Amino acid sequence: LTACGQSKKNVTEPVITRGAYLQQVTPTSIVIRWRTDVPAKSKVTYGKNLQYGQNIFVTDLTTEHIVQLIGLEPATKYFYTIGSDNILQGDSLNHFLTAPAHGDFVPTRVWVTGDFGVGNQTQKDVRDAYKNYSSQTTNLWIWLGDNAYASGTDQEYQNYVFDMYPEQLKKYPLYPTPGNHDYGNVGYQSTSSLTTNFSYYSI
Repeated sequence: LTACGQSKKNVTEPVITRGAYLQQVTPTSIVIRWRTDVPAKSKVTYGKNLQYGQNIFVTDLTTEHIVQLIGLEPATKYFYTIGSDNILQGDSLNHFLTAPAHGDFVPTRVWVTGDFGVGNQTQKDVRDAYKNYSSQTTNLWIWLGDNAYASGTDQEYQNYVFDMYPEQLKKYPLYPTPGNHDYGNVGYQSTSSLTTNFSYYSI
């Protein structure tokens, strides 16, 4: 009981079960996504250092959090946190680099992977080899397709992609493409099966 005699609600803190992950980076914007175990508000704090200084707060309750940051500066490193009423994730690993201004030609590092989401030791070795090799910021991560075996289900994406690359997903903006396995391993067999009713598209 509270001091005034009223029952206090038992509020459960949401838990992040997927992400953060980054999409649609441009010179002035980016989309930050994550998933929670229960519906919650969405809050992103961000800035050019770990003091952040700016925030976006969305009061709609959801488990699939999608927040777009706009008004950013081109070719600039930003740090961010994600959460609800409280910060649920955010440290020096949560950062991204915006794209250069249109027309600028700058060195760009791109990690390109395909047929990778199988959950075996080779996948882990490739992940770790790139992490150990590349000390520079990775501007983009391109997925060539067949990203989660065998059928591109939401659970396969969780097991073989999101649980496999939690550190990379926080800081490498994604530009993916689907393969036949992302179409339930059947979509390639007929054009009538090539719909967007697959987990790839909701992810």
